[in-house]
Amino acid sequence: MKNKYILRNGGLFILLVIIVINSLYAQKSKPSFSVIDSTYSIMADRKFDIEYFEKNNISELLKFTKEDSTKVQQVKSGANVYLEYEMPPNKLYRIYREYYLSGVLKKEGLQLGRMPIGIWKEFDENGNEVRSWDREENLPKKFDYNKVMLLMEKEGWLNTRTGADRDMLRIWYEEKKNRWVVIFLPYNPRNYYQGMEYQIDANSGKIKSKKEQKLVGG
Repeated sequence: MKNKYILRNGGLFILLVIIVINSLYAQKSKPSFSVIDSTYSIMADRKFDIEYFEKNNISELLKFTKEDSTKVQQVKSGANVYLEYEMPPNKLYRIYREYYLSGVLKKEGLQLGRMPIGIWKEFDENGNEVRSWDREENLPKKFDYNKVMLLMEKEGWLNTRTGADRDMLRIWYEEKKNRWVVIFLPYNPRNYYQGMEYQIDANSGKIKSKKEQKLVGG
């Protein structure tokens, strides 16, 4: 009887150990940060406010800030579409949109330092979805851009919680060399940008090179 009690409780102990180990593993394997979060979604019925744009734009460019602190830039493109960039607060991404001249949404997706990320969608002039594609299909998964952003935060260039300094970020992936290239160019009042370029191994996440960058005249 005593042996059965020990066996029963021993099995329970082993089960608890397994549960704890699985829980710790799940926490460890779970990404600690993601550029794209659950707050973002594409609304096919979104419309461009043509009347507001035509009334308020200066030299075809309109800039304004929404009540929730989202920064917006709108411009009429030579490709006969309206372009819109939204920079939500506390995010590293910006939202890219194209609208038909009728104001109907044509295309939408996310950009990280101008690099397309996530799922993009395209619609016809009646608002029907005609295309949906993953812009990360050819991007590395082992050391992805989320980990690159955490590395750059560690280097002191940005803040993943507030999205601060995202405007000076440029990032792209060089498939042939399997590396990330990241450039930060803060603006200097003396009419030039001066910052840093990083080349990062897309497997190990190690910084392969780091050099100063300077762009005169903005």
